[in-house]
Amino acid sequence: MFGCLVVLQTLVFACGGCRAAAELSPEPLLTTEVSVATELPCPLAVTCGEPSCGCGGERTPCRWNDWLNDHRLGCWSLDIGGSLRHRFEHQDNFQVRRYGDPDAPTDTFVLQRFRLEADLRHQEDWRFFLQMQDARPFGTIFSPDDFALATPYWNPFDLRQAYLERQPDEDRPLGMQVGRQVIFYRDTRVWGPGEWGNVGRYSWDAARLFLETPAARIDLIYAQRVLTLPDRFDVDHYPFHGYGVYAKLSNLPFQLDLFYIGKSTYGNDAIRVLGQHVVEDIHTPGFYFDGHWQDRWDYGATFARTMGSREGATVSAYGGNVRVGHTFDRPWKPRLGVQYSFATGDPSPDSGSDRTFDGLFGAIDSMYGWMNIFAWKNLRDYQATFRVQPSERAEIILDWHYFELDQAQDAWYYGNGRPQRWDPTGGSGRQLGHEIDLTLHYKVSDQLRLRAGYSHFFPGTFIRRTGTSPQADWVHLQAQWNY
Repeated sequence: MFGCLVVLQTLVFACGGCRAAAELSPEPLLTTEVSVATELPCPLAVTCGEPSCGCGGERTPCRWNDWLNDHRLGCWSLDIGGSLRHRFEHQDNFQVRRYGDPDAPTDTFVLQRFRLEADLRHQEDWRFFLQMQDARPFGTIFSPDDFALATPYWNPFDLRQAYLERQPDEDRPLGMQVGRQVIFYRDTRVWGPGEWGNVGRYSWDAARLFLETPAARIDLIYAQRVLTLPDRFDVDHYPFHGYGVYAKLSNLPFQLDLFYIGKSTYGNDAIRVLGQHVVEDIHTPGFYFDGHWQDRWDYGATFARTMGSREGATVSAYGGNVRVGHTFDRPWKPRLGVQYSFATGDPSPDSGSDRTFDGLFGAIDSMYGWMNIFAWKNLRDYQATFRVQPSERAEIILDWHYFELDQAQDAWYYGNGRPQRWDPTGGSGRQLGHEIDLTLHYKVSDQLRLRAGYSHFFPGTFIRRTGTSPQADWVHLQAQWNY
């Protein structure tokens, strides 16, 4: 893989770009082929119907990083880019592994993630995309040895994505994407990359076949989830097959998607209430719905129904989300929204049936509270949101969540999907607690974005009756620079 990087770097420096600095002049510099040849300091070549430079030329960039983009290599163009992200976090009375741990109540650290990308395109046809990633923490109380499999913070210089793609269009209805990739659709609730995490929650070695029809865009998916490891190159996988179909219907006054997701383990993967490993073969059809009314109202819903088997038990579970919001015609564009998320739990774990919803392959960070102490499993989440935009660059969001267990006899599942606490008698009740999230986003420029936030968790009856129950706080400050 390092050889690929060397080749790409060689291509970049071997063929200098030559776009004139049009933004620096009130008159267009590139008008005809004659003027292009006159203005450019390198030989003109007409390639694939568009003018480009030969090797050895120089140009004046409009921005400092323009020299990274639009390098012409015959019929191909190459862009180099990436991002650098730093995030400070202070977690009080909870941390990435558990809540209310008296031996490790607080963690204060800085997360760093650097990504380097190469995007090679053949006109509007083929595309090869490469993304390398280096992720590591500073100051955390944990080490890589504290995590059984993948670590959420460490991924030293490694391969995040590398795929070959060809998108369909009206003239060519079939397309494909093959290689290491992230898979996400719409609001990322059922398929999502989990980009909030330092490593990135999901990366797949996958093949997707695309079909474009007048009625729908249909994706066929087969994927194996990459196991991100801190001490060696990422070549291993979680022991399950993921597969499915995702269809975006066309020509409707609203968005309507239909999906099917399958998961079949070929080793020990899923973790149930007692923490034991089980074998499962589950199948989940569902739909995603999103629309607007009179430009001020927005609404949407997601529903998923899971069937199959898990360690010999028959699985019958479901999860979903419904939401509605209104944006007022006032300064700062205030929006008030409410939503309800739910995922079934199992009322009787020894009955021969299993009703615990799986959670699928979606993001959790922005869905069920930013503190990441709840997952889309055995959960009822009542949420209210208030958002304002003081300027075109700034946005302030206030979220309130009230969490309950769906079934008191099933477990509270943490953000990592593992059971955190369990009262098999159901005597501790269902009330998990309240969470308040205050978040500020600020766009300094197209390249630099800032974010800050504070969250507080008030434990409920179930947590108070099953162990330590301190109130928890979270503070974060983040800067992300894209180039």
